[in-house]
Amino acid sequence: IMIISGVGGAEVRTKKTITITPVLPTAIAISSSAAISGVDLSLAHTTTPARVSDPSVSWAIVSAGATGATLAGNVLSTSAVGTVRVSATSTAANPDITVIKDISVNNVPSEDVLITSHNVVGDGFSLELKSELIKQIICLICLSFSFYFSV
Repeated sequence: IMIISGVGGAEVRTKKTITITPVLPTAIAISSSAAISGVDLSLAHTTTPARVSDPSVSWAIVSAGATGATLAGNVLSTSAVGTVRVSATSTAANPDITVIKDISVNNVPSEDVLITSHNVVGDGFSLELKSELIKQIICLICLSFSFYFSV
């Protein structure tokens, strides 16, 4: 950085060097722990310290087991139940930090559907229900009901 100042009409130039030291990660934690077969899962992680300069990681499959797992960036795709082992490696200046975690891949449990919202559609008494399955939005169910009133 060049600092220019003037005193009594004289110009003084001073050169200062500033060194910026990046904050490197000291640990990585994979927060994803379970997946549903056939449903893409965005893998997530946290780094320590929280103010790390570059928190990005590169993802890899260590062992797909019988899951048929593939990765596209941080998106894990599976086609069968089992366990897939993934790794996250810091892409910062300290690439020696790697963490490995097993992700359980399960079938869709049909008994764990939660209705998250509803909406009456038009005058025809149609009811639109949105369902969520353990943090994964599975489908939009539209049911039509006919109501008959007698006086």
